[in-house]
Amino acid sequence: MKERAAVLPFTEFRLDSGIITSFRYEEVGPNGLLQAINCDPSEVWRGIGKVSGSTLVSDDHGSAVESVHYFESLDLNATTQRQIITLAGGALYSLNTTTKALTSLASGFTSEALASIVFNDRLHLASPNNDPKKVDTALQVSNWGVKAPGETETALEAFSSEANFSINSTNTKADSTTTAPGFPASTTSVQVNKVSTAVSTVVLTRTGLSLNFDNAGENTVYVL
Repeated sequence: MKERAAVLPFTEFRLDSGIITSFRYEEVGPNGLLQAINCDPSEVWRGIGKVSGSTLVSDDHGSAVESVHYFESLDLNATTQRQIITLAGGALYSLNTTTKALTSLASGFTSEALASIVFNDRLHLASPNNDPKKVDTALQVSNWGVKAPGETETALEAFSSEANFSINSTNTKADSTTTAPGFPASTTSVQVNKVSTAVSTVVLTRTGLSLNFDNAGENTVYVL
């Protein structure tokens, strides 16, 4: 009967759990550490110095690095490919950890830290003021999801100056800071006062725009 070969004891250092620089004897058994997985070789052990792969610096960024992202995937030969993606100065880069050289991947980003997640061999990136993006194994950057149609909304009137409006009869208008509770992003309004007895309705007209408002039977209204 053939005897089964003994399995070598080993310790795997999970890359998403931080860097382990030492361990207890009991963790690897009586034979000591014979095999290690996902470790960078280093001649410095439990001493003062740089552990290989633990520091990523490149002066080529030219501005502060907003965020750094680790991206790991398998190529067609089932070989692990590791990428470092950085955001600095509104641009996305790939960082060569050996030469510290940068490869520009995309631009036009708002300079703020990106949140990231790896899914289906793609690095997905998002932040409050950036459109969601994804980076594939070929370092191609594309939109993450479908962007809503249309252009950015533009406010045609902020209702911040009564001078932009005309009013009928002897009714009056004035600038005001009265706004509806919870009304989004509004700090000003135009106050309309019905004082004329010659007309039954107050009509406020925006000069240059097809905007007309009436008082709907109220003596004082706020337009915002």
